[in-house]
Amino acid sequence: MTVSLVVNLVANGMSVAEMIHEYPELEAEDIRQALQYGATSWRGW
Repeated sequence: MTVSLVVNLVANGMSVAEMIHEYPELEAEDIRQALQYGATSWRGW
């Protein structure tokens, strides 16, 4: 699972619960960290 995939799923309306259901290897904290990383990465762009 990549940061860009997590961001894309959220951007297309998928909830954290739906992501965890579709990708059981994920935890809510993984998703939060991926979104935080994505937000931080874009700030300097």
